Amino acid sequence: MKSKKISLILVGLMSLTMLAGCGSKDAKDSSGDKHISIMAPLVGTDAPAGDNEIQKQLEEKTGYKVDITWVPDSSYNDKLSITLASDEVPDILVVKDKDATTISNVNKGAFWKLDDFIEDYDNLSKADESIKENASFNGSTYGIYRTRDVIRSCVAIRKDWLNNLGLKEPKTLEEFTDMLKKFTNNDPDKNGKKDTYGMVIPKWPGSLNTNSPFDQMSIWFGAPNATKVDDGKVTPDFMTDEYMNALDYFKKLYDEGLMNKDFAVMDSKNWDDPFVNGQAGVIVDVQSRALDKLQKKILEKYGDDGKNGDSYVTMVGNITTSAADKILPTTGYSGMLVLPKQSVKSEKDVKKVLDFINKTNTEEVNTILNNGVEGVHYKMENGKYVPTTDKTLKAQLDAYSQLSTNTPNYKIMKPLKGNNLEAQRNDIMEKGKDKAVFNPTASLISDVYSKKGAQLQNIMADARIKYIAGQIDKKGYQDAINLWLSTGGQEYMDELGKLYKENIK
Repeated sequence: MKSKKISLILVGLMSLTMLAGCGSKDAKDSSGDKHISIMAPLVGTDAPAGDNEIQKQLEEKTGYKVDITWVPDSSYNDKLSITLASDEVPDILVVKDKDATTISNVNKGAFWKLDDFIEDYDNLSKADESIKENASFNGSTYGIYRTRDVIRSCVAIRKDWLNNLGLKEPKTLEEFTDMLKKFTNNDPDKNGKKDTYGMVIPKWPGSLNTNSPFDQMSIWFGAPNATKVDDGKVTPDFMTDEYMNALDYFKKLYDEGLMNKDFAVMDSKNWDDPFVNGQAGVIVDVQSRALDKLQKKILEKYGDDGKNGDSYVTMVGNITTSAADKILPTTGYSGMLVLPKQSVKSEKDVKKVLDFINKTNTEEVNTILNNGVEGVHYKMENGKYVPTTDKTLKAQLDAYSQLSTNTPNYKIMKPLKGNNLEAQRNDIMEKGKDKAVFNPTASLISDVYSKKGAQLQNIMADARIKYIAGQIDKKGYQDAINLWLSTGGQEYMDELGKLYKENIK
């Protein structure tokens, strides 16, 4: 009897030991557990220490213990693939793009489909429907998208050149063209030499919504954003009359010397140089380029104008033509947070992880992720946000902002530059919301394109360059379209049409 009791005690102790081991390894599966593991890209060089103030506040405000694995941004996608193939998968993975790897994992059922869950959460249910659609996979939600500015397009202009020539910011295509001509021919820098031209454009990928200067400007002419859909039939932008009108306009700029002749080979890393050095007067890109790059570089070159750059740079949004008053938007998101089924094993676990993400979408926690902790990462002076200049603290902000989804789209505090450019940017963003042209097929996942997309892009990118430069005529451009169609383009459009009918409501 004594021997039997000892055996039972030993069995009991062994059971307790096994349970303790399971509890430490799979704590997140235990009832009521408040632990979340995350893998996220590190955009800086050094990973934040685990006891920093953002981490502490994140855990305090959400009520969850958060374990973050930071992976260098340059190798993040490789690490993501390795992680998904391993036995150690976090509860939340940051996915930076809807690339081939992500699409493949969605198709394999690696991530939870979230449509039936997110409406139960007060913050996650505030998702913008257009952005949510863009971030979906054939109309289904497999991740919580990371909100980014929808309107970023702008035309950056040398304001000192406008002033020298007595011009105002252009609003119409006629005014825009006239400005480019005068920037090229009327000595805008007043140096007595004919050494300037209107607009500088770098080498850029092909059609189908790459947000190049050409893609932004084609929208001015009424061209669609990447594709258009009529009665379920999908047509690429470059096969529309409006796109061809934009292409003819670009050819006119090239022929008349109103843009750089080396646009087909100019490296985008040198894009700013002609603008800053006084060779070109216009860059069509995004507002952050005007605010954070061009203005800063010009002030470094010419010195402080006493107006924080107001004397040198100005910007407008879109240019109005007889055909349209539209602007090219972004997709409204940059990657998403996904829940792998390997680690998030049940609907109960899904609800727990979504509860955490929902709590990061309060205005308070969103501010912590993007701006940090007041008194540490920033201070308020006369009601104005003043961020830290400490490199370590700034690196923490760069890191934790990667976890922000900001589904309700709260306004993120930014340092006021105290000049007119900032007001112009805000005005462009606000007015642009009603002018945005979204891609109707952005959410559709094409098998054809995953296999032939690069080849298809190259065909039309090459044709566009050659047409603008006068190396082919309209017949040559149509020949390129025919090649695109026979190489897989028609199959691609047919597939998108079928997916559109099946998935877009």
